[in-house]
Amino acid sequence: MPRKRRSAVLAICALALAAAPRAAAQILEGAAKRPTVRAYVSAGIGYSDLQSVSDPGSGSVWVFSPGAQYRASLEIPAGRGLDVGVSGTWARMPLGYATGLGDNESVACCLDAHATVSTLMATVHSGASARRGFYSVLDIGVGILRFANFSADDGGDALPPRSNMDFIFGIGGGAGYAFSSTLSATVVQDVGLSLHERGDLSNEVRTSVRHQTTRLGVRYGFATRTRRSSR
Repeated sequence: MPRKRRSAVLAICALALAAAPRAAAQILEGAAKRPTVRAYVSAGIGYSDLQSVSDPGSGSVWVFSPGAQYRASLEIPAGRGLDVGVSGTWARMPLGYATGLGDNESVACCLDAHATVSTLMATVHSGASARRGFYSVLDIGVGILRFANFSADDGGDALPPRSNMDFIFGIGGGAGYAFSSTLSATVVQDVGLSLHERGDLSNEVRTSVRHQTTRLGVRYGFATRTRRSSR
């Protein structure tokens, strides 16, 4: 082998041997540690709209207008890309409060009022990304819906009922964008259905109530680094 070629080969080998320990250390370090998310928390705000509610207990109809809804959740990874947990929402909704329901189904409309509408639901969440980029989101929930704190806008007088709770279930779909393996932003369209008591209402009166919410949220995962085998 010519002397010049032999010298070049020896130089390349020397550089490779010098760089090998550092490269090996980086590979082993990357393989030894990886983030493992233990829990996710999320917070968001949405634009919520729900149908009117006929309440036999108070003899009133609540004609809701859209309003802002706030949401928070806590979820634990359950494997196979699913997270299970709980979510809660809160909204102070404007409404027209109509009285006289049950009196031959004639209703005197309407008193401007506000009421608190909140939910507490068990949830299943699908959608997470270990890499930066877009991903799909699916949320399913079932739980309790609570109406409370009815008050007239003029004067602030309390209106019946004091509170009322219904069963609710819902599903939401949308998209997320992962900034990292632990931080992402989401936009989701939720559709829910709650069931109000019928009481002595006539059969023509609807007791199911549809809820629609478009929400923006931020999701953060609390992660620890766990070691794994380099094999």
